[in-house]
Amino acid sequence: MSITGSVDVQSSDAETWNAASLDTRLCEGDTIRVGERSRAAVALVNDAVLRIDQNTAMRLVDITPQEEETSLLDVFSGAIQSFSRKPKFLRVSTPYLNGSVEGTEFAVRVDDDSAAITVFEGVVMAANDQGEVALNPGESAQAANGQAPQRSVVVRPRDQVQWALYYPSILSASALADASPALREAADAAAKGDTGAAFSALDRIPPAGRDADYLALRASLLLSVGQVDAARADIEAALAQDAQSAEAHALRSVIGVAQNEREAALADARRAVELDPGSSAANIALSYALQANLQLDEARSVLLATVEQQPNDALVWARLAELHLALGDRKAATAAARRAVELQPGLSRTQN
Repeated sequence: MSITGSVDVQSSDAETWNAASLDTRLCEGDTIRVGERSRAAVALVNDAVLRIDQNTAMRLVDITPQEEETSLLDVFSGAIQSFSRKPKFLRVSTPYLNGSVEGTEFAVRVDDDSAAITVFEGVVMAANDQGEVALNPGESAQAANGQAPQRSVVVRPRDQVQWALYYPSILSASALADASPALREAADAAAKGDTGAAFSALDRIPPAGRDADYLALRASLLLSVGQVDAARADIEAALAQDAQSAEAHALRSVIGVAQNEREAALADARRAVELDPGSSAANIALSYALQANLQLDEARSVLLATVEQQPNDALVWARLAELHLALGDRKAATAAARRAVELQPGLSRTQN
């Protein structure tokens, strides 16, 4: 139901891998492989949703729609997060730790020589041949190769699944109109949702050309695939090169919004607008930060002023449509959405 980057599927009776696409049907025994700088989400027949991180390989062993029966998953490497509205019975196998789940939300990560299970809602029995522990919400179990699982309390459990969060896009291709052709190529690919081509274009830029704009765009792409730590590193590198980079401050604000750090997000967004009042990225970030602080009217006012300054920026119009809709003005929302599509029909946000 969601693909960003490279995602492949191998059927149980096949030796080859096939590229997955939206609405690809999955069957019992299918194996899913998510590549570097990629992520995906799969809707299961038992109404659970699996979010799958980069560099993950997993198999759908047996997924049953019967509430009283147990579904089975194998996770060979990488990380998954499972979410459902109703408690499910699920058994997850990894090379170092197995989990029997009765609940609605948990996460599993498998590294080279260890595995961990974290519980958000529900109860999990984590076990291997060396022992077992019961986990409640906010607890995690980790087991290294050949060792019994060790239980711990996680202070901020959600930090375990930062890769699964949605970080809204704020950088448009028009904002990089004065950038190098290679950077514009990457921005155009990103706007079309082709993150693989966008990263490839960025990778071809020599080190001498990797300025603050380059770092900001790469950070934006990294956020689109949930790689928040790498994105933070690029943002800080951009600010080290150019402390006045409005886009870098705006991107840091977006991270704050996604991670519910509302005051910091608002401060970063206001700083971005202060540095460049005409920046569409800065004003879009400010609108998100204001909305996160329950200031929807102010958020819409920011965007109304921005479309006056940037009347041909499709991303601004798409964001304005969201705020009109959030405030119940369906007529204005429809008009703004249509304007966004007229300006850039190939941009996924305008179609949303």
